[in-house]
Amino acid sequence: MPLPEKLKPFVAHGLELQPGTGGQYVGDCPLCDKTAHLYVNSSTGQWDCKSCGESSNIPGFLAMILEISLETTEEKDHQKLAKDRGVEPASLHAWKIAKNPFTGVWIIPAWNIKGKLSNLYRYEEGRAISTPGCKLHPFRAPGSPNKSQDSIWVVEGPWDGIKLWEVLSKYKARGGELKPGAKLVRVADPSVSLLASTAVLAAPGANTFSVDWLAYLKDKDCFLGFDNDYPKKTPSGKTVKPGWDGMVRIGKLISSNGAPRPKSLHRIKWGEAGYSKKLPKGYDIRDHLLQKGPAKGLLDLVKRMDRVSLKKSKEQQGKGQEAPELEPISCSTFQDLVATYEQALHFTPILRDTLACMLATVISTDLRGEQLWMRIIGPPGSGKTTLAEAITAAKEYIFPLDIFTGGASGYKEPGRRSKKDASIIPQMMGKTTIIKDGDTLLSSNDKGRILGELRALYDGALRARYRNLESRVYEDVRTTILICGTDDLRSLNRSSLGERFLDVEILGSEDTAPYLDRAIDNTYSAFLDSLQGEAQQIQEAKDYRRKTLGYILYLKENLGSLPPPVLPEAMRDKIHSLGSILSYMRARVKKEGQELAYRPRPEIATRLVSQLSKLAGCLALVTGKAKVDAKLYSIVRKVALDTAQGFQLEITQLLMSHKVGLSVKQISLELNIPETSVRRLTADMQELSIIRRNNKPNRSGARGRDLHLWILTKEIRALWTKAGLPKARKG
Repeated sequence: MPLPEKLKPFVAHGLELQPGTGGQYVGDCPLCDKTAHLYVNSSTGQWDCKSCGESSNIPGFLAMILEISLETTEEKDHQKLAKDRGVEPASLHAWKIAKNPFTGVWIIPAWNIKGKLSNLYRYEEGRAISTPGCKLHPFRAPGSPNKSQDSIWVVEGPWDGIKLWEVLSKYKARGGELKPGAKLVRVADPSVSLLASTAVLAAPGANTFSVDWLAYLKDKDCFLGFDNDYPKKTPSGKTVKPGWDGMVRIGKLISSNGAPRPKSLHRIKWGEAGYSKKLPKGYDIRDHLLQKGPAKGLLDLVKRMDRVSLKKSKEQQGKGQEAPELEPISCSTFQDLVATYEQALHFTPILRDTLACMLATVISTDLRGEQLWMRIIGPPGSGKTTLAEAITAAKEYIFPLDIFTGGASGYKEPGRRSKKDASIIPQMMGKTTIIKDGDTLLSSNDKGRILGELRALYDGALRARYRNLESRVYEDVRTTILICGTDDLRSLNRSSLGERFLDVEILGSEDTAPYLDRAIDNTYSAFLDSLQGEAQQIQEAKDYRRKTLGYILYLKENLGSLPPPVLPEAMRDKIHSLGSILSYMRARVKKEGQELAYRPRPEIATRLVSQLSKLAGCLALVTGKAKVDAKLYSIVRKVALDTAQGFQLEITQLLMSHKVGLSVKQISLELNIPETSVRRLTADMQELSIIRRNNKPNRSGARGRDLHLWILTKEIRALWTKAGLPKARKG
């Protein structure tokens, strides 16, 4: 059983918890050491000790762990860590870094803008790891920045921050200003040192700086000093320089948001291109201060700073202001992502599997083979829009649309020789297009043209010529599509577009009550939080959209290094049979009047098995599994059944449970379908070789005709069994 999200901060810092009653978990109290007397509510994170009487919430627990750790950490341990990190023990004391006695792991506190403890990072294997469920905050010495400090340095990682703070605390500049060529004088009193006018902020990573943190920079001269990272390529082929890109990103955040702005912005240039191969890969502020010496190293860092010209924000220009982009919350496992959804929503197994399928579609864009296009089908309020909104946060990889009115455009600006392409296809290329309201496509006057464009895009090329003599040619098109809508979307059948889509249905026969209960809980909790003036810190961590963004970034950036999942032979055979069954279920009989237009036959299942096998592999990557196992196959099987949904599937599933066959009347009663419809459907299914008629002789002794029963053909029954598909329950 997975550990409830609210309990993870306690376990991460050494508390061993056992399930109790009424949603409570029980463990030993860290404060009074009383065995099995600390009770933690698994839904709220509230805790209390039945022995010493202490009680609080998750932030209160973190504060208690920090206080105990500070009291118990021995000086020899501080000295050992200081030597390893190239800083002084006094600096570790000042930043309140301590060793957790319950885990033996070093912890580094982080404070929010109001000075409250908001996170305890664990320093393990050279990395600072955030407490599960806690929002990221930068590292800083308590009481800093403050109003008397008119400049601030933002560096990467806690050890860079501590080392820089340490050097600033030991020197002052003659004339008072730290600038290239300044004369630095060593001082014994930190109150007259450079720290009096200069603050230090350390981001947990190059790409973690949040819009909220811009408040620290307000009206200060800001100096960015991230690591000397060499260029590298992501799996999508994009070249990135994490340290340099992180500093550029901060500049963009300042320029594009109406948040507080610094007086000036400077960033370090390790080399002409922002990095230098003359310096080691990952070379940082701490390395430089240790190698060059404190005074010389600090002056050289100042010399390397390059002034950045800040653009005026849209607000400053008197224009409307766009909503700021979401900041990602680091996430590297699907289980961690799901836990965040479970904390915020009524997140059922079907929603979990739907999210996995949507993420599989997103990462499949970079992978060769059949393109994965999916329809996410469910009634209003079922959660499909919630999932779509969360995924659209990854703007680098997602092209979101509320409605789709077509991809290509022959529009040409009048009176100009402009060759600008007004089509949206170039923006779709290499991305996942999410259409949040697919139902509007059905009522469009241009439905035929739009569907024709989509068919061409799926096949990889689109060529169009317009009456104004404009032409549009797009070749080697790689894009995936997620289209959300209600059951009306199923009218896009094989003849129009349906054969290119796989379907995922949400809220088929589920009870809706839990959805309504969770909606009430979420709304009323937000109401109470607003009355209290400030939401609890753990509430901030419920932002599943930011966590989704973090996980998509992790998958995309590490796609080339993830171990390729294995498709076992047994699963390959199941997918083969599943694709064949699906081709029969989607086949339709075309008639002209009452006569057959031609002898019908199902599609050859090559596209289907390619789509299903690629989906299986992408699901393994998303969920972090080494091979396609039974659980992943069950998701693929559900997708196939959702895609095949219709009366042909219902009749086939019913007849699998009745080997001797059923009559038209029996089928009608079992499925609640009019007998006239059953006769038409069974006739079509006979033409498609799905079923055959079996006459049962009348041996009752009374007058009457033989009983006509419908049974499955041997091929269909064998494929159904090999695919491991469920039978209908006998009524």
